[in-house]
Amino acid sequence: PTLLVERPAQTGYNVLWIVVDALRPDVLASFHDDAEDAAIAQAATKPLEARLPKVPGLMEHLDGFGARATRFVHAYSSASWTRPGTIGMLTGAPTSALGVDATRWVPDPNQIRAVYTKTDPFLGTTLRRRGVFTAGFVNNFFMAGYTPIGLDMGFERLVDHRYRTKDTDAITTDADAWIRAHKDARFFTFVNYNSPHDPIDPLPEFLAKVPKTNGNDKLDEHVRGYMAEAAKDDRAIGKLLATLDETGLAKNTVVVVTADHGETLSGAHSGIGLEKSQIRFHHAAGHFEETVRIPILVFVPGKKGQVVKTRVSSIDLVPTLSELLGVAPPTNTRGRSLVAALDGKPIEEHAFYTEGRALQGYFDGTLHYIAADTEKGRLFDLATDPGERVNLANSRASDAQRLAAALAAYRTELKTPRAASPAAAPVASAPTVASPPAAPVEPSKPVESAPGVGRVQLRFSAGGKPHRVDGTLSVEQVGTPIPVGLPPGAWSLENGQIRFS
Repeated sequence: PTLLVERPAQTGYNVLWIVVDALRPDVLASFHDDAEDAAIAQAATKPLEARLPKVPGLMEHLDGFGARATRFVHAYSSASWTRPGTIGMLTGAPTSALGVDATRWVPDPNQIRAVYTKTDPFLGTTLRRRGVFTAGFVNNFFMAGYTPIGLDMGFERLVDHRYRTKDTDAITTDADAWIRAHKDARFFTFVNYNSPHDPIDPLPEFLAKVPKTNGNDKLDEHVRGYMAEAAKDDRAIGKLLATLDETGLAKNTVVVVTADHGETLSGAHSGIGLEKSQIRFHHAAGHFEETVRIPILVFVPGKKGQVVKTRVSSIDLVPTLSELLGVAPPTNTRGRSLVAALDGKPIEEHAFYTEGRALQGYFDGTLHYIAADTEKGRLFDLATDPGERVNLANSRASDAQRLAAALAAYRTELKTPRAASPAAAPVASAPTVASPPAAPVEPSKPVESAPGVGRVQLRFSAGGKPHRVDGTLSVEQVGTPIPVGLPPGAWSLENGQIRFS
């Protein structure tokens, strides 16, 4: 028999991670920059609803929270719809890097199997192994286990609420009770609201706060309803933030607020996409900037709030939290830690990739290239055309070709196994305790001797306790080294070096 004893977790903070499905950053007044808004209004082509009006007071709780959190005001999801967007943010890698494509609604069994051959691909699994209680309270069809679409994302408890309008209150009630029940432990609580997602059914009290015009132009009623629905979830988030303050947990809880993707609202982006799906008022069928742009807010106790204008991606969240919590990020992570930005230090601007249903995007500076599996790519310059209404693929063919090549190269790189990241330094305030026992590894089968074949056996003595070992073996003789006894995803081969974890 195995006896399991509850022990203090090996992380320095709790985590409350809040997602609002399809929430665009421009719904929040605190994500508007007056100078940037003025420049957009004077652009040669009107952005239409690709840029929403600034409405102070509509998202009062998140705007207030943003004053003490760090706001990443130019942030993007790794994907344009929920399943790849959720997987991307919780693994720190585009979903295709895990072997699951972003086009089909239902991944086949081989794709799901590819995820589970990775070593702890989800942040939740990593934290759970360190004694952290992990739970999700969501309205997210793609996280639920009752469909063939769902993937286990590392939560020991996942409650999915299937309501049209009452889901927000039910999610909040469950999450609030869980947080209060685990206030003396370490927890990772994932909360996923869904109100701005279609169908739109706004409460009159919030719709009354949304103006009927966007400057001199009438604001579409669907767009007004979308903004009002976001305000409903803002009120719920305010309740959870108040719970942290009331219980004293705000002093040791990292809070992340973001979205799994944006929403296509511009009247210039009407049309029909894959499988005869509407592009406007949806997301999975389009891939414009407004479809993948999201808000990211990160609050860390003791750190002063910042406003970061450098472009960042949702895949940066896992490595950021990993560094804050003192754990090694998942092996397949493609993102970068943003801790330096949380400390007010500059971070480098770099190009990045997004993916969707038979569509991919590549951002490089102000240029946005959209590639399609079945048609010619499109190029937009956000500096002169913030609403992405003028396709420059022909007039700036060299830029289009350059970004198309960069996008193709990145997609190829995603298929290359990544080496394990070095183990993170332990958190000073975290107690040193044994982790739960790891699953036993089957003994290696003997390798038959043959001319020119040698075998080196390494063993690690750990005093009867499980440990994580990360390292590199340099192989200097000619030939291809083959690790035996390591599970798939626990090693990679690069230039004669075996990196293992």
